[in-house]
Amino acid sequence: MLMKYSILTIALFLSSLLSGFDINQHESPQKLLSKMTLREKIGQLCMVAAVSNEERNQDLIQRWARWQPLYHLEKSYIDELIKTHAIGGIIFFGRNTYPEEQIVLTKHFQSLSNTPLLIGLDAECGLASQLNNEAVLRFPFNMTLGAVRKPELIYKTAYETGRELKSLGVHINFAPVVDVNNNPKNPVIGMRSFGSDKELVATLGIAQMQGFQDAGIIACAKHFPGHGDTSTDSHEALPIISHSKEHLEELELYPFQKLINAGVESVMIAHLDVPALEKAANTPSTISYAIVTELLKKKMGFNGLIFTDALGMKAIADCYEPGEVEVKALQAGADILLCPLDPVKAIDSIEQAVHSGTLNETDINKKVLKILKAKARAFLHTREQSSINFKSKHALELKKKLYTQAITTVQSTDEAEKRDLTDIEMYQSPDLKPFEEKLQSLSMQKSPESLKHVVIALTHTFPFDDEIIVDTLKDHIQDLKNESAIVTVVLFCTPYHIPLVQGADRIVVAYENDPDAQIAAAEVLCGKRKATGVLPITFN
Repeated sequence: MLMKYSILTIALFLSSLLSGFDINQHESPQKLLSKMTLREKIGQLCMVAAVSNEERNQDLIQRWARWQPLYHLEKSYIDELIKTHAIGGIIFFGRNTYPEEQIVLTKHFQSLSNTPLLIGLDAECGLASQLNNEAVLRFPFNMTLGAVRKPELIYKTAYETGRELKSLGVHINFAPVVDVNNNPKNPVIGMRSFGSDKELVATLGIAQMQGFQDAGIIACAKHFPGHGDTSTDSHEALPIISHSKEHLEELELYPFQKLINAGVESVMIAHLDVPALEKAANTPSTISYAIVTELLKKKMGFNGLIFTDALGMKAIADCYEPGEVEVKALQAGADILLCPLDPVKAIDSIEQAVHSGTLNETDINKKVLKILKAKARAFLHTREQSSINFKSKHALELKKKLYTQAITTVQSTDEAEKRDLTDIEMYQSPDLKPFEEKLQSLSMQKSPESLKHVVIALTHTFPFDDEIIVDTLKDHIQDLKNESAIVTVVLFCTPYHIPLVQGADRIVVAYENDPDAQIAAAEVLCGKRKATGVLPITFN
């Protein structure tokens, strides 16, 4: 059964959640701050990870234990962090969680905390980025949106996501990603970026940010100072950005500056080694005073909340001990420490650093006051939410429109446009049933062998990194053409694979294998719809 609770029951949970834990019912943030002990103030600087359903997310819990062995995701562990160490916020993970389960657990955690918790979600593509895909909606990746190039649609999508996040009791979405993806081999950004053009990234990033914030959700521009031109995943190692300062200011920093000027409420600092901005060798940007304070705060004029990226990522966790890295991040200028490896040790180390003079309590007070003010604004917006619908007709239509308008024809010949389709090949790719069925219902006709028109469909599961298999695919395309066949390739995956199939007569990019994208691609191939998408990346 998909939903365990009725809409009325969820609404009652929500009503209790919002009315019982409204920071605006308490004293002003300044008054709250004045009543806190030093240790309570330090706790406010920590946002820890939690999983909403332990039973159905055991794979995540086990992976997390291998990745971050000192930290636990279980409810009992979070309970203790709230009651004993006064942590300030929680970020939820767990893609096998239903929304009502997260609402219940959020209510439970809030009930334990003397100061309302700031609740976060990494919902770059909507709630389905972190919750059960059957229960909530998943919107397209940013690069798919980059092909649409319509800020008004991106705004509407973000606003809908914000409305749904409020229904969960979430206050901050760690989005938009405004990295300019100018490295085709980037293993961690890729489709999460709007594209390789800084103006496009800035324009759509602002639209997305405004949609979130107009819905009452804190938006977070990431990953500062720009994670787009790396070939290393910072989850695994410390990437190096070797560009000059002038290049960084011209390209990577451009979207961030535009979003700061437009009023983005928070920024996330990436774990990057950027020698042009930080002179000390092998120093992650997360703990760089030059990057966080001198550049972001002073030069670029950002006064909002500054988050670290998750502190358990190997780019930084392999270099510094728990406790040490949190102190350094605060010294650099961060306000909120995301996913500390060992929250208790982090709080202990920060407290010791204040007593020793390494950290200044006045600076701690400024950070906490900024956090409390952000909570006051976030809870004021959240209190206004009164209804829940995670798959509204409007949202479903919006999703379909986005996938439809993203379909992009990269290259084509007159013959490819005119000939009927005769064959479909899922070339080492899983079944694309909506695509096949739509093609068959619209066009598939029996033609003489001399008029053969073969459609080769590829998804992200195709082993593009296997040179032998890719060469076999190229040879296969050429063999078909030698037999006088017309070859159309449809990429239900990243457009960075276009060069690998450029021997085809026609290349159509659908970006993702969502059913809406599959149906729209079939309609384009059969001439029932025009491909209106524009490629969001360029190739050398």
